[in-house]
Amino acid sequence: MVKNGYICPRCNYDSEKKQGMERHFQRKTLCADRNNLALTPEIIDVVLKNRQYHPPKQPAKVVNNNIINYNIINNLICQMDSGEKLMHLLNYQQKQIEDLEDGLEKRFQHRVDRLENNKYKGGCYLTLDDLLELVNDVTKIDTNNIEQFNVLFDKAVKRLRLYRGKGWESFLEDVGARELVSLIKSYYLDTYEIYLIKNLHTDHPIGLNRIKLLEHLEIYYRFISIFGLSTFVDNFTDLEILGHRLTGDNENYLAERYIDVYGQQKREVKTAEKNQVKRKIINIVKENTIHNLTELNQTLMNILKVDNIFRDELLRSKEIAVAPQI
Repeated sequence: MVKNGYICPRCNYDSEKKQGMERHFQRKTLCADRNNLALTPEIIDVVLKNRQYHPPKQPAKVVNNNIINYNIINNLICQMDSGEKLMHLLNYQQKQIEDLEDGLEKRFQHRVDRLENNKYKGGCYLTLDDLLELVNDVTKIDTNNIEQFNVLFDKAVKRLRLYRGKGWESFLEDVGARELVSLIKSYYLDTYEIYLIKNLHTDHPIGLNRIKLLEHLEIYYRFISIFGLSTFVDNFTDLEILGHRLTGDNENYLAERYIDVYGQQKREVKTAEKNQVKRKIINIVKENTIHNLTELNQTLMNILKVDNIFRDELLRSKEIAVAPQI
């Protein structure tokens, strides 16, 4: 056996290099179970981090201590600040929280490319529900991408918090919802707007359904007007959008025309509708914050169950002593 090497706790395979153990864990068929042990993701993480995993011994005489310890740790995690929990977990996983804008750019790059190159067969049309689903998609995480927990609702101060520029920014609910939608607009929906307008004025096959294109442009303009966000088309001339002018003497025909369409939607939208859409955005973030914290708490608990070193370090950081596990 390799001294101070990586050891598989299931079959006792050993390797001097971390890459060798990673390959072992990634094999298509599980290794032989010589130690009556299930290889959970948490145990694999412990081996890759600490080289070895030692299952905790739990004889009957210390069961009560273990239960007490579990309750202490569980209460500690539940009471800990969300940002602090996230920091502990990401430090353990040797990851960093992802900047929201970096994440949005990566998330939407493929869709933006398809829009710019007209790769959607039958067209790309977003309803109000689709626009709300974008917010849901951006703000919901799972155990495999905890580092993307960069949008949350802080119920203690009733603020939306966004992580960007290497730090957290806090906003009042309505302002935070506007900021979040504005970022999604910058990294995806601005391109969607130009896509609709361009196909309204070209002979591309999907441009033939101009009624549907205009209908969904109006849906989109109505949505961004609720947050006081402006059109993107006014940044471009007809030549830049279509490659040619639509009229001989006005190079901004498209911008002027669709700013009017936007203005009409902005005038028609009622206060009740505005409040309803804003509330839906805020509720999506709130509900996903609860979901994300549940995922975060469960991931932390799973690690703490199998990694005594991490557990002790976390407890020492909070100056809490627990009964020994033998």
